[in-house]
Amino acid sequence: MNRRLLEKHSSKILFAATMSALVLSFAGTILNSHLLKEKFGDWKYLQSFIILVSYLVNFGLYYSGGRLVAATDNTLKIRTYKGYLIYFALAGLGVIILSLLVCGIFFPKVLNKDLFYLALTMLPLFIIHPLGFYFEAVYQGEKKLLGLSAYRFIPPFLYVVLLYAFQSFSEGSIFYNAILFLWHLLYCMHDAFKNRQACF
Repeated sequence: MNRRLLEKHSSKILFAATMSALVLSFAGTILNSHLLKEKFGDWKYLQSFIILVSYLVNFGLYYSGGRLVAATDNTLKIRTYKGYLIYFALAGLGVIILSLLVCGIFFPKVLNKDLFYLALTMLPLFIIHPLGFYFEAVYQGEKKLLGLSAYRFIPPFLYVVLLYAFQSFSEGSIFYNAILFLWHLLYCMHDAFKNRQACF
C-alpha cells in the first residue's frame, strides 16, 4: 500500500529530491570553501574540467539509449541496451583519461602540474561521471521515478554528512576531499547496480 502511494506521488517526490539535492550541493560548496580555503578554486576547476569533458563525449547517446529502453517491454532488449550504455560509459572514461593526459602533458596552462598529478591518482574513479548519465537514462527509460529520486538525493546527502564528519581530514586537502567525493558516489552507484541487470 505504501509503495503504491509513493508511486502515485513519484513525480512530486522526484521534484522534491531534485530541489533538495541542489540545496545540499550548495551546502557542500559552502562547507568546501571553508575547509579548502585558497585551494577551493583548484578543486572546483578540476571538477568543472572533468564534467565538461564528460558532457562533450555524451553525444546524446545516453538520451537515445533511454528512449530505446522506454520504447520496449522486451526484457532481453532492455538488458542489451543497458549493456551498450555501460560500454558507452567505459568509452567516456577512456576519453576523460586521454583528455587529462593530453592537457596535463602538453597544455600545462589548462591543467597545471599539481592538479594533473592529483587527477592521476584518481583516474579510475572518474567513471562516476559517465555512469551518472547511464543511471539518469535508465531510470527515466524504465519510468522508475522513485529510484531516480533516491539516486539524485542520496549521493549529495551522504557527501555533505561525510564531509562534515571527516572535516579534519578534508581541511586544506583537495586529495582527501576528492577521494571522499568520488568514492561515496561510486559506492552509491555500486549499490544501485545490484538491481539493474545489464546484458553484455
